[in-house]
Amino acid sequence: PSELRCFFYRLDLIMMHMLPVLPRAQHTRQTPVVSRSQIACPDELGCSVNSRTCDWRHFAAVGAICSWGAAAAASSSGRGTWSRCRAALTDCSSFAASLGAASAASSSGQGTRVCRRAALVNCSSTAACFQGEQLATGRYPPSPPDAPPPGSSAWDELRFILGDPFNRRLAVTAKASACLRASPETAWDFLCGRGFAAGLEEAWLKLEIIDCYGIPQVLQLANVKGQVETDATIIGEISILENAVKQIKWTVLQASFVSPSGELVLEGRIQGEDSSFLHSIRIAGQESGGCRVDSEVLYSPSPPVQTVLNATGGRDSVKEGNARMMRRLGVLVDGDASFNPVPFYDLVGRFIDLLAPFEDEARAKLARLSGLSASPDSASADTLTLLEIGCGTGRWAYSLMKESSLDAGGSRVSGFVGVDVSETMVLEASSRFGSISEAFIVKGDARQKGFLERVSTTFLKSPPDRVMMCYVLDLLDEADTETVLDECADLLRKSGGALGVTCICSGSSLMTAWESTWQRFPGVVGGCRPKDMRIQLEKMGWLITSEEQVDMLGYVSQVLVAAPPTI
Repeated sequence: PSELRCFFYRLDLIMMHMLPVLPRAQHTRQTPVVSRSQIACPDELGCSVNSRTCDWRHFAAVGAICSWGAAAAASSSGRGTWSRCRAALTDCSSFAASLGAASAASSSGQGTRVCRRAALVNCSSTAACFQGEQLATGRYPPSPPDAPPPGSSAWDELRFILGDPFNRRLAVTAKASACLRASPETAWDFLCGRGFAAGLEEAWLKLEIIDCYGIPQVLQLANVKGQVETDATIIGEISILENAVKQIKWTVLQASFVSPSGELVLEGRIQGEDSSFLHSIRIAGQESGGCRVDSEVLYSPSPPVQTVLNATGGRDSVKEGNARMMRRLGVLVDGDASFNPVPFYDLVGRFIDLLAPFEDEARAKLARLSGLSASPDSASADTLTLLEIGCGTGRWAYSLMKESSLDAGGSRVSGFVGVDVSETMVLEASSRFGSISEAFIVKGDARQKGFLERVSTTFLKSPPDRVMMCYVLDLLDEADTETVLDECADLLRKSGGALGVTCICSGSSLMTAWESTWQRFPGVVGGCRPKDMRIQLEKMGWLITSEEQVDMLGYVSQVLVAAPPTI
């Protein structure tokens, strides 16, 4: 029923976008917090957004139809692949969507390169209540004495707004930031449309900048005219199926770049809206290389409908859209095509366990080599705490916890925390661990600085004895792998524990074909590719204590146990 309500809500939202009233909302369903702490994402842990946007991209059949249709259109017209397929593919890399995009790329003669590192984006949104009209773009009257303070619950905001729904409003600020590998100059040139045959229009269409404003992705930006110069005007159209629905206009309040930093400030207004919004993008170089990009959108939704929708969670669409734009910028300025694994694994869910027959032996070896599985004649009766990064559905860890009987030669795990960035996986794992009070599931990104330490301190009360990553590092590039391993090393040096890793590796004709497929169509193989983790671990100073390979009908897995590098 909730998915059905969500579907009709989004359908209604699209229709409202085609009318003078333009709401800024997507319906979101908050992840429940289980009373026995089976699932958690407290703000103090620095977890990523704990909500799932309900839209039709989660239905694979629709994705298949759209992607094949877009591919056929690109092929027949001879125009660029991604400009024709962008609306259909969006972030969801289902099997059918990947094939459709690949077909279009092949037909138009453009190759596909793989993004081996998705930008790590931090995003947030806040809201302040006020009454009356905004003073100017980005400036609002002081909050009335009876208004709830910023950070209040949705119920408090809604109760205040419903006291006078036609005059009481929200001032919403949505922020997103990311550190990119590209230089500040490269990122700035992209924002300005330099180096593109079609100039600013081509750059902003690829960037899908209107995603920052909560506009459903079925509505696309088109026919952008103007230049990024101070006091200039940029005009574009919001269209559906190449038919203009509304006009959007930006006034460039500031456009300045003095290496290594720059700032672009846009005042935007959508046709039919009674208020404008302020969009600021700041770029700053970093000493370690690359640049940091911050995007901030300030807006006040129109009363009463849009204000109520934003108060009840709709403003998350602006926050998440801002984050998506930042990820696209990271992909585009680094010159690769995008594969985002989070929507893929959100879509796959429990079906990922279909690979269990090919991976269970490798996991069993990892448990034995790392000391998680005890034997009846084991010399040590000590129990261990376990942190698993990329816990998925929790099937493997659940089996370890259920066997936690030393006398029977079962598991030695006394406490467990599983971390995963996919909400679907987190929900699956939390439901599986419902009967085990010593297990906790947390939604978050292990690449966040200090995140693993905060999780361990909160739920295990101390650094873990073992950190496990099963078929996770073969999703990451060297930069992200190094970031995660550094975080693990800090924890394991304190506990004196060990790291356990499994990943697919070369060693068969199947793995050779797998890697070739990954190079062109990463979505077909879930973004994973064969990888020799021994090389990178030794490069970073880890001491390999055990290594084995498991070959299941050509599906080759590498199993490693390593001690952290000394400082």
